[in-house]
Amino acid sequence: TPQILLDNIPAMQSRGYAGSIFKLEGLYADVFVNNPERLHDETALTSNYETLRQIKESGYTENFLLVYSQMNEGWSWLSDTDWSNTEAKLNGFVRAAKEGGLSGLMFDPEPYGFSPWRYDQAYYQGKTLEEVSQVVRERGKRFMQIIQTELPDAKILSLLLMHPIVQGWENFT
Repeated sequence: TPQILLDNIPAMQSRGYAGSIFKLEGLYADVFVNNPERLHDETALTSNYETLRQIKESGYTENFLLVYSQMNEGWSWLSDTDWSNTEAKLNGFVRAAKEGGLSGLMFDPEPYGFSPWRYDQAYYQGKTLEEVSQVVRERGKRFMQIIQTELPDAKILSLLLMHPIVQGWENFT
C-alpha cells in the first residue's frame, strides 16, 4: 500500500531500488468488476492521495500501481453496465497514479479467479468467438484511451510475456 511504501522508501533506496509496485489502501486492485463491494469507491480512492503525494515528493520515482485482470463471476465483455464499472474503476486508478506522479500501471493479466480471457460460447449466449473478440478489441482500445488521457506518457508493465520469453516463444499460444 502507499503507506507501507512510504515508510520503507529509505531502506529500499539504500538497497538500490528506484521504485516499487503497490496497490491502493482500501481498494481491490481488480478492474473487471460488477460485485458491489469491488466497485469504484471515490472515498477510498482519494484517501490515498496524501500519501501518494508524499511518495511523489520523496524522489522515489519508478513506481507503478498494481491492477489485476481477474473478473468477478458473471462479469461480461458484452455488458455495457459491467464495462461502465470497469471504466469507472480504471479511471480512479489512473487519477491516483497521476496524483502520485507514478510511472504508470503494472497490469497483471493472470486471472486469480474467473478469467476475462476465456471464451465459452455458453457463457457468451451463443455469440461467436469473432463477435466477442471484436467487442474485446474495442474495450481494450478504450482501456488504453482512459490511461492515455490522464497519463499520456504512462509506462505499462505486464507480466504476460515473461513465460513466452523465458520459454523461447515455442509454447506461446
